[in-house]
Amino acid sequence: MTAGEKPLDGQVALVTGASRGIGRAIAARLGRLGARVALCARNAQGLEAAAAALRRDRIEVFAQAADVTRAADVDALVRGVRAALGEIDILVNNAGIGIFGPAHELSEQDWDHYCPVIS
Repeated sequence: MTAGEKPLDGQVALVTGASRGIGRAIAARLGRLGARVALCARNAQGLEAAAAALRRDRIEVFAQAADVTRAADVDALVRGVRAALGEIDILVNNAGIGIFGPAHELSEQDWDHYCPVIS
């Protein structure tokens, strides 16, 4: 790839967990490669800070707070991205949680919350 080349020009990328860390870095890279970038995270304040930083780099950004464990939030997010940027071409499902410590020490409530059974 040569300097200034934008191989993702015209693509729409949705990055979950994009308010900080790896998600924010991935979103920035996709934007520098030419993608229009949609960001989501649960922390609205962190999300807006990430979006503002990308906009300063002249990256087209749409940001919407969403909890990807909630179907209604995901539905609203996808509708918002489509309305603002168009159809989603790239999905980076980066959202995650960290549970630290031995698995056998998790409470039943922790298991139900963080490791739900999908039926």
